[in-house]
Amino acid sequence: MSDPNLVIQSLNQFIDAFNKFDKNQILSNLHFPHATHSESNDPRVYETGNEFWNFVSHQINEMKKLEGWSHSTLDKTEIINITNNTAHVLVEFSRRDSNGIAYGMAGGIWIVTKKNNKWALQARSVFPKSGKISYLAGQNLSKK
Repeated sequence: MSDPNLVIQSLNQFIDAFNKFDKNQILSNLHFPHATHSESNDPRVYETGNEFWNFVSHQINEMKKLEGWSHSTLDKTEIINITNNTAHVLVEFSRRDSNGIAYGMAGGIWIVTKKNNKWALQARSVFPKSGKISYLAGQNLSKK
């Protein structure tokens, strides 16, 4: 039987690693291939960790420059479907500046899978809900 706590724990570990800009921890909390989708963009599939890192490191630097991003918080995680090896999680998260003030919020569905006995994030479909968000789920929103 699936353990919902392990699913949510894997998402918290991903956000913690993302906030620390820790390549090894970010990649160890994802399963590959890893798919992303954001508002008005076609889905994108990253086959390897290095391919994902090449873009996400650019994204984080752009978020710092364009948004004043300091960190993100997971504000809502609700498992809406779960099997022994897959969970669909409704998420909402905020982007925050160095004072901890939320300046943008996004939401969507994150898909967490269990492979080799480990739960990790494998796919994300998200959209901006409010505020200023330039990049989302590894995709540039400012080009639209």
